Amino acid sequence: MTTSSTYIELFTYFIYLYLILYHFIHFKKLTYTILILSFLIIYFGTLTMFPIWQCKISFFYNYGYIFSFFYSLSLVAFLYFINLFHKKLKNNLLYISFLLLIPFFYYFMIKIIQHFYNCESSFFKTYSPFYYLFVIFIMFIPIIKNLF
Repeated sequence: MTTSSTYIELFTYFIYLYLILYHFIHFKKLTYTILILSFLIIYFGTLTMFPIWQCKISFFYNYGYIFSFFYSLSLVAFLYFINLFHKKLKNNLLYISFLLLIPFFYYFMIKIIQHFYNCESSFFKTYSPFYYLFVIFIMFIPIIKNLF
């Protein structure tokens, strides 16, 4: 994988993750419906990444779907925590540092999973850019709508 491809992949993850954080920070009232829908989107999004990455080992090997369930559950809990405590923590240096490091954690998690399941690790050799750009586009719609 070339260095420029890595930078583009990281940049894509930055935009993708910060848009998710932006939406969860700005929800006025987080309902169970929003949390359940978020969980389902994350869970099924995780399940669809394995065919997109062209993995050689099935996702269901070693109970990957259970890993995906707990990953999705913990991510929704994390987003709920951010929604509740962002106003109190937004000036905390440790909190800001953690938020800035999230895309790097995500990148390394993706690479570890791709290695474990023997997936195509090149960002541009799979349909990953289309998936992330589609989700980014959808998340930009409410932001652009609020501008006008």
